[in-house]
Amino acid sequence: MAIKCPKCHSENPEQTRFCGGCGTKFATVADAAGDRTQTFQLQRGELVIGSVFAGRFMVLEELGRGGMGRVYRVLDKKLDMEVALKLIKPEIASDEHIIERFKNELKLTRVISHKNVCRTYDLSEDPGGYFITMEYVPGENLKSTIQRVGSVNLRRTLAIAKQICEGLAAAHHLDIIHRDLKPQNIMLDRAGNVRIMDFGISRSLRSRGITADGIMIGTPEYISPEQAEAGKVDARSDIYSLGAILFEMVTGKVPFEGDTTLSIILKQKLEPPPDPGVLIPHLPKGMSRIILKCLEKDRDRRYANVEALYGDLEKAEQEIRATDEIPVPIRKKPAKIKLRIREPQIAGMAVVLILAVIFGFLFLGRAKKEPGGDAKKSMSEVAETAAPKSSPATPNANASSLNGSVEIDSSPPEATIVLNGKPEGTTPLKKEMPPGRYEIKVVKAPGYREVAESFALKAGGKFSKTYGLTPIFILEIITAPEGADILIDGVLQGKTPRELEIDKSSCQLELRKERGGPVLTELLRLNPGRNTIRRSFNQAKFGLKINTVPPGASVKIGNEAAAISPMTKNMDPGLYAVKIEKEGFRTVQESLTVASDVTKTYELTKILPGKIRINVNPYADVYIDNKPVGEVPPVKTMELAEGKHTLKFVSAGLGKTLTVELEIHTEENKEVRVNMVTGESKIIKL
Repeated sequence: MAIKCPKCHSENPEQTRFCGGCGTKFATVADAAGDRTQTFQLQRGELVIGSVFAGRFMVLEELGRGGMGRVYRVLDKKLDMEVALKLIKPEIASDEHIIERFKNELKLTRVISHKNVCRTYDLSEDPGGYFITMEYVPGENLKSTIQRVGSVNLRRTLAIAKQICEGLAAAHHLDIIHRDLKPQNIMLDRAGNVRIMDFGISRSLRSRGITADGIMIGTPEYISPEQAEAGKVDARSDIYSLGAILFEMVTGKVPFEGDTTLSIILKQKLEPPPDPGVLIPHLPKGMSRIILKCLEKDRDRRYANVEALYGDLEKAEQEIRATDEIPVPIRKKPAKIKLRIREPQIAGMAVVLILAVIFGFLFLGRAKKEPGGDAKKSMSEVAETAAPKSSPATPNANASSLNGSVEIDSSPPEATIVLNGKPEGTTPLKKEMPPGRYEIKVVKAPGYREVAESFALKAGGKFSKTYGLTPIFILEIITAPEGADILIDGVLQGKTPRELEIDKSSCQLELRKERGGPVLTELLRLNPGRNTIRRSFNQAKFGLKINTVPPGASVKIGNEAAAISPMTKNMDPGLYAVKIEKEGFRTVQESLTVASDVTKTYELTKILPGKIRINVNPYADVYIDNKPVGEVPPVKTMELAEGKHTLKFVSAGLGKTLTVELEIHTEENKEVRVNMVTGESKIIKL
């Protein structure tokens, strides 16, 4: 690999320590070993293996690169743990609006807590550029797996797809759409577990519509038609992308290919996808239907949500499992036996055959002379053995009319139906059953409460019912060290470790170790079934000091109570929302990263009022926001706070009332002219 000189841009051999064009010395791993606090870059947006970035992260290896930048495996020396670090490309990081949107999106994505979603830790800035730290997942991405093995085994495809659905569901419940779902963003760890990466990042960039500078936002092979048209995007856009991933997993190729980006995007918008069942003849029809439904051009024809898609994937998995359990008879062709018979052997066999015929003739002749003898009996047995056995009698076709019909469904589907202690299948279930009384159980475990009742079925009758299953949210809370107080929505629920059953899908969790000690607070979004939360009180804390000019402002950090500036507080490492308010000054709202001791001073901007001049003809009493300000004329000039205001003009002599809506900004001057006779009004910016 050639090394490009950062000064003169000439290319040099990999082992060269000095540029052959200008003599600039290149950074090497050996150089980095001498001073671990320095960050070395081959060129902007690239890190050197062995160097220390941002004074904290030792670069161990490059994991990959893409449209956003390069991803590295690094060792966080402060926390002594390996994380993934994405160094954002300079051309992206140079736009302050994009970085601000990154911050806002990261606030959202940090609340996603799910085993199938890769956790994003922080967005930070260093002289080397902006970077994002996230959970490091040892393994490979799904794209690499497909390139390595070709088409993925159907069982493994279904297992991966179901985990992707679970991760997407956790995000979609929070109204977070991925918008750039592709195999490269799906990591498979060494145990085969799925982690979805890069939530929210594509959304930040798409809001700016960056395409002119050559940065691809959203991959054409997986982009939905509405994304290609820059239209409104929702959860069904992620389902389309997942359909393209499923197509690639089972066939080894993407649904749409082309020589240019534009040609692929046009196919996504206009051409129907090829039937994967035609490309892979042994693919079950049910699986082919699932993929094609995900890839519908009209989003209303796709799955409404990932839960519905998950249900069909489970059905396909059960069909495959049922097929595997049916024994398939193996017909063996009779072996061909070649006899090599010589002429002397033929003569001997002929003699034996003649003697056998003579013996049989004599034996049968004696049997005829002895009625009721053994020979006669033997012949009848032989005849009986030779006769074909009759097939068992089939039930009377009219017997089915004596049965009743059972139609059972559930929400969500795929619940197991047990009738009189015997599993009969999963919902939706449609079956004929003998008349009688039945004890029914509807079971979908884990995650939903079991339903049990009884019903009577009459001959020719029908029992039809849809059961709405109640989700169970089980919350297991573990802390290090143990013994922390657990508060759910402000109510004390005991100490850790503890398992609780919650009656709703979200709650406010607060963990307190001791009076005056650290407090961990977060909003939890729970999935039906078991949810395990592990938190630690052992992490290092950093000092945060905030000053304001002028002082005396209200400072609110995250969910903590407001304090008055100047203020000092010990904080856990992380990203916090800061809100600073002071009457007469503009409110400050921003994100603040605490990864070391931080001192920050905010210079507050004073709010200067706007001014309005009121001119009325012939006259009227004037009210602003229902407060009287006097009669006009004479012309009145007055100050107004920034914002929207309602001006009411009342003329008792003319018996008229006129209302004018006015919006004014800081240091803005406007004139309001009103003619009470004609009812006309005009706002003029001065």
